Amino acid sequence: MVRVCVVSKNEEVKKITVSGHAGSARKGEDLVCAGVSSVVFGTLNALDKLTSESVDLKVGQHIVIEVLNLLDEKCQLILQTMLIQLATIEEQYSSYIEIKQEVSS
Repeated sequence: MVRVCVVSKNEEVKKITVSGHAGSARKGEDLVCAGVSSVVFGTLNALDKLTSESVDLKVGQHIVIEVLNLLDEKCQLILQTMLIQLATIEEQYSSYIEIKQEVSS
């Protein structure tokens, strides 16, 4: 299962962690994993090109997006767009992707 953990502070996205694999089909045929990967890596590319000073991006075992400037409206818009796209996938494939929301103090 793909797990997306979203940490917010004052209604702004502070951190997003994406981990796991959908496992909805055999390797190379997993459309859920392909969809999630497209959304996430497209977001990483947009953040890197448009708001690189406002975020810290880590790609490894887990993908971690940490927002350094919560007031960067462009960064927040890009992240909200990503979350809407992932929520759309979750609506259809909830057995393979889970989005959890946490509030930070």
